[in-house]
Amino acid sequence: MARNRATNQVASRPPVRILIAEDSPADAELSAATLVKAGYRLTFDIANTPGDFRLKVRGKDYDIILADFNLGSWTAIDALEILSETRKDIPLIVVTGSLGDEAAVDCIKRGAADYVLKSRLDRLPMAFGRVLREKVQREEAARLQRLIWRAKHDWERTFDTVSDPILILDGDCRIQRANRALAEMASLSFPDLIGRYCHEVLHGTAEPRRDCPHQIMLLADQSGLTWPSRISGGSSKPQPLRFATIPQSRWVVCSYFGTYPSASEGRRSCEKPMKLCEPWFRLHHWASLCSILPET
Repeated sequence: MARNRATNQVASRPPVRILIAEDSPADAELSAATLVKAGYRLTFDIANTPGDFRLKVRGKDYDIILADFNLGSWTAIDALEILSETRKDIPLIVVTGSLGDEAAVDCIKRGAADYVLKSRLDRLPMAFGRVLREKVQREEAARLQRLIWRAKHDWERTFDTVSDPILILDGDCRIQRANRALAEMASLSFPDLIGRYCHEVLHGTAEPRRDCPHQIMLLADQSGLTWPSRISGGSSKPQPLRFATIPQSRWVVCSYFGTYPSASEGRRSCEKPMKLCEPWFRLHHWASLCSILPET
């Protein structure tokens, strides 16, 4: 029963598309048969000249390339150069009768994913599986990167259209993001805001305040402090700012507090910037996990 389930899982997978650069059809068939015996479903083409190889690589999408090192009038090095010209992410495994250490190192330096000797063809399925998994991981990382950048773009477009002035501060009190309303209220450009300490912008001091609301809030593990600032925003007196922590982080959202008819209405208004900025923190969190850091 377990064997039947395993067989069904393999059968349900799409075939792996392979291009084999080989001047011996029998050796190409043997490599393919070794992989099929190991449980892989395959479709494969054979290229035995540089021109045929270039035409097939450019014209089709392959998952993996297998290439003999010595191919008569050309070599696996030539195949790697042709592959590089296409800028396609197709891993190439050198499968050859013999390969000296120097040639093996040269192949790896030029982009080969691995090499297997034909006398040890039993190693091919293991190398093939590892290279295929790494390719899938790269494709997934690229997909996540596209999603993150798209989400970042959408978030920034929304963030900059919000009429309430908002800052996002990191755990060191540096400004990581500011919307257009805050920049206009502070009469500063974005380059003059990003990376600066909040006490420089909000309080107009060269050194941190002893009663810094940001640090008090983080140390006390509380949220929702209201504090005066030097920013007037065109009014006759400086406007108070609201500080709130982003959950499960040391990041803080600072927003213009304003004047409201009731305390409850003021609290509801202050919750809006927090809800808006939480996705930004999550974007940075996921980007760091994927080693993809969106620009601020």
